[in-house]
Amino acid sequence: MLRLNWLKRNILSLRQSDQNAALAFAGNILRLALTFATSVITARLISQESYGQLMLLLGWGYLLYPLMSLGFDHSLIHFHSESKRISQAALLDSVFRFAIQGSIVVFGIIVIAGIAMSLILDPLGRYAEWRYPVVLLMLHMELWALGSIAVGLLRAHKDFKPGVIRESVLFPLLLLGSFLSLINQGHSGITAYCISLALATAISTGYLFWYVHRSGRLTVRQSESGTPIYSLRQRLAWGLHSFPNGCMGSLDLLIFWMPILVLGWHSPASEVASLAVCMRLGQLCHLGTVAIAPIAAPYLSDAWLLGRLVFNRAIGRFALQAGGAAICAAVVVVLLRNPLLALFGDAYTSSGILLIIVVFGFVVEAFLSPVRQALVALGNNRANMIFSAASILAIYLAALLLIAPYGAVGAALSMVIGTLVGAAGRLYWLLGIEHRRLS
Repeated sequence: MLRLNWLKRNILSLRQSDQNAALAFAGNILRLALTFATSVITARLISQESYGQLMLLLGWGYLLYPLMSLGFDHSLIHFHSESKRISQAALLDSVFRFAIQGSIVVFGIIVIAGIAMSLILDPLGRYAEWRYPVVLLMLHMELWALGSIAVGLLRAHKDFKPGVIRESVLFPLLLLGSFLSLINQGHSGITAYCISLALATAISTGYLFWYVHRSGRLTVRQSESGTPIYSLRQRLAWGLHSFPNGCMGSLDLLIFWMPILVLGWHSPASEVASLAVCMRLGQLCHLGTVAIAPIAAPYLSDAWLLGRLVFNRAIGRFALQAGGAAICAAVVVVLLRNPLLALFGDAYTSSGILLIIVVFGFVVEAFLSPVRQALVALGNNRANMIFSAASILAIYLAALLLIAPYGAVGAALSMVIGTLVGAAGRLYWLLGIEHRRLS
């Protein structure tokens, strides 16, 4: 009877996993379509040089977002499991509120540091025209970080729909609509894009916090005396546990943006634009990974408690889902590479080889992405961070060697090399984790 009940729970869990994967997959198809349309419109409305400059600006800005979230958007899943283990419902609520407060503090520190650096490095204001877009971009990053923390709380409760609505419907629709409106009003391309980012993020993040409040996900907040249940030392311990997730998030984004940033140091902005367009098209192969990532960690965490065999099967299941979707998308992108590149403008039609290399890198990443989620589910955040750092180092060294002779193609090859290095390290660590625990 116990065995039968265990099988029933397992089957129901897998069915729920498939349903949530389908929801995330459908949502990401819509998000990808809208984001793709925005990229095409942006690339056609501004020059190739300006598009490359915009991508460099976004690349540097996006590296700060995971630090603003302090990693709590991922670690709240762990704290939810911990609250159930020790039967303290107030733990998750307290961690969530601490994460919001910490994110705002970090944002303030970054803003003050940015103002100081601007005054020191550019006292004459030679780059004053970039200050307004940079401020808007930083505001967008902080609002997105706050929204991601709220999504992390909902994901911990296996409530994935609001995150899909925010990331796949509200944000891309608002971004595209506001960008077109601002362009029609005569704003420059880069400024209009940054204004649209901030506006779309503010509205979509407001929706998330409204949903969290309405859904009653927050329960016990304070003790009867009105003082916090947890001490300052405990709260700092939460931050120390989660911060590697934030660092890992920055490192993971840096894996994506490092080839673009290094290419920007050594090549014209037009080559940066070509690589960025190919990366955008390559993200079509990343669809399965994006759909699986939000739901994999909670289910892998439960699977680990059921034994190594169930855990391995869960990883394999997610790998087949993500990798299968990546291969299907890759075949379509490679076969239609010329018309797809022509959508962005005639200046990008000569980047076919570059696109094939980028697509291959995304397919490899798709098949191996569940291994990263498995380490997150098991709380091995530092190991993930180390292997992400190894990927970035490999990308940087390969880019330095390959960009000079091959240009943007060399930058794309460096991304593939870095992806393989990080994936090999994570897989080795995961295969040996049970042996280390027994030791």
